[in-house]
Amino acid sequence: MRRHGNLWQEITSPENIQIAYKKAILGKSKMRSVIKFNKNVQAMLERIRISLIERTFITAKYTEKTVYEPKKRIIYVLPFAPDRIVQHSLMRVVEPIWSKLFIHDSYACIVGKGIHKGSKRTMEFVRQNNYCLKCDVSKFYPSVDQEILFNIMLKLSKCDVFPVTRGVDFLGYRHFDNYILLRKSTTKRVRRRIQQLPLKYAKGRITAEQFRSSVGSTWGWLKHANCHNLMVNMDFERMSREVKKLV
Repeated sequence: MRRHGNLWQEITSPENIQIAYKKAILGKSKMRSVIKFNKNVQAMLERIRISLIERTFITAKYTEKTVYEPKKRIIYVLPFAPDRIVQHSLMRVVEPIWSKLFIHDSYACIVGKGIHKGSKRTMEFVRQNNYCLKCDVSKFYPSVDQEILFNIMLKLSKCDVFPVTRGVDFLGYRHFDNYILLRKSTTKRVRRRIQQLPLKYAKGRITAEQFRSSVGSTWGWLKHANCHNLMVNMDFERMSREVKKLV
């Protein structure tokens, strides 16, 4: 593995911290912590930069948050400042280096890949193989020891070997050798969301643009799978035509 030098200087440069802040703030401008931070943004960014240079920065404790879609699970969240900004400043520098070391079939959060490319690749494997091994590392991020990251794998969970004729459940879809279906939980979630949209719009809870955006994002899911019957059942095409007329 080739060594890379001067990374810390890049990570702690004012330009990198500024760009990291802009990435961290995307979609969060209405958060109280962000509004408070923005009242003195340049001074706060410089404080973060100095803490990195002087090695006084300490990662905050994770906040636990329970989510229920697509299933009940606990996610671990760091505060916006300084932690999320520091994360982005690190990622901007080390991501291009690490990405080159990943296997071809790494997709999550990688620029140029994503859900649908991963799904297409899954179809290739389903057609070439009879069995699938599906497993995960139990609570990987909160449980891994950062000091010995490359030497441990803290146990496996959800480990299963099964014939691909059962359908490979991956990235929200179920992959068979000649067709793709939405995962059952995804179908329920999509159906529920679509059914609620007209009422939300009628009550003024969402704008016309939000209505169109939700229908468009749903179409993004459906068009990659064999969902004709589901679309007919939801009367999706009629809704798509109607939402385009909204002002």
